Amino acid sequence: MGLKTTNYEVKKLGITLPEAYAIIDKIDNEKNSVSVTFGIYAKREGQEKLQPIEIKKIHFVWDRKSDIAVTAYEIAKGQQLVEHEDPETGKIETTTVNGILYGWEDDYLMVE
Repeated sequence: MGLKTTNYEVKKLGITLPEAYAIIDKIDNEKNSVSVTFGIYAKREGQEKLQPIEIKKIHFVWDRKSDIAVTAYEIAKGQQLVEHEDPETGKIETTTVNGILYGWEDDYLMVE
């Protein structure tokens, strides 16, 4: 499993890839605290031999009732509601925050 998108802009290189693929390159788990590193690649195949074009990371608390990789992909491509206090009014406000890979879609490679 992985994620894919089209017209991905690689800002540090000044290019736009027609297609880009994100896969989990590394998972660090200490108790329930998880850090996941995603590699962004121009091709679906051969990532184990290539350096990623970009690296993106997320951190979350894992409840251990779900698959850690599936949870990481869902968090990365989803949205979360975040509560914060408005410094001027002191009121609690809710903001929607996009995941680091928001808008990407699941990429399943079918094997026959």
